[in-house]
Amino acid sequence: MIQLDTDRLRLRAFQLEDAEQMFHYAKDERVGPKAGWAPHQSVEETRDVIRLFQQDQDVWAITLKKTGEVIGSLGLHDRRPDPEIQHDRQREIGYVLSPDRWGQGYIPEAVHEVMRHGFDDLGLERIWCGHFDFNDQSRRVASSKRQASRTRSRRLSS
Repeated sequence: MIQLDTDRLRLRAFQLEDAEQMFHYAKDERVGPKAGWAPHQSVEETRDVIRLFQQDQDVWAITLKKTGEVIGSLGLHDRRPDPEIQHDRQREIGYVLSPDRWGQGYIPEAVHEVMRHGFDDLGLERIWCGHFDFNDQSRRVASSKRQASRTRSRRLSS
């Protein structure tokens, strides 16, 4: 899995050693349900999820460059729920962030870099974000990135 860098963040493959830091936010009831999964009950459960990430190679650990701390995750998944566009070169983007880091612009920064990678390096035609209606934070990020991507003649659709 390719490593991606922004000014403040490093997006890299998850390691099993990240389990404690990931569990810190994955156990929080404000995180998982907004992304469609139950809060983690143990560090071992988090290790199992990291093993899946390692197998699928489609989820980055979002880390702070200065400290290396894992503060969230961002995935670029090969899902095709809409038959009308199933032949497009597309991916679904999804993300979670530790509540300790909400409101600091980390997810828009990470999403911007992954969109750049998806369009420029992977040659994708479409990157879309599905989110629950009650998840206002993800809706705002998707809306802002959809506006920004129009200038590139590509789109992030929800």
